[in-house]
Amino acid sequence: MRITPLRTLQEAGYLLLLTLALGLAANALRPDGLPLFKVFQKDPGAPPYATLSPLAAADLLRKGQALFVDAREPKYFALAHVPGARNITPEQAKAGAADDLPRDKTLVIYCDSLACGRSHSLAGILLEKDYTVAVMQDGIEGWIMTRGPLEVSQ
Repeated sequence: MRITPLRTLQEAGYLLLLTLALGLAANALRPDGLPLFKVFQKDPGAPPYATLSPLAAADLLRKGQALFVDAREPKYFALAHVPGARNITPEQAKAGAADDLPRDKTLVIYCDSLACGRSHSLAGILLEKDYTVAVMQDGIEGWIMTRGPLEVSQ
């Protein structure tokens, strides 16, 4: 009997199917078997709000679908900020300074950089007040690096 490449492929396919069937059977019989058809849920440690790249945030600004909220201290906001942004610190938001923000737009929150936690603190406060929020990754530094427009307070 002569062995042809087609016959070799055929036999390899049979072996593969047999191996798969035995593996599935062994997994089904094990009490700690792996779930085969599991619906994976969002990481419970992930924040309950979206994060946006500066480019995605700029797109929302261009479309008029977002209001930017700067979580930095007022002296840094005055140096430069996203055009039309409101300056509300987490402390001010707790005191009610954010209660007049529009509810028909996504509030894009940012602070200094990726390491700055103020935007995440403010996002949590605004979520509790039932606003739609997103945090801009890399903060104002990322905005500047992507050449986003800037406004300076007078």
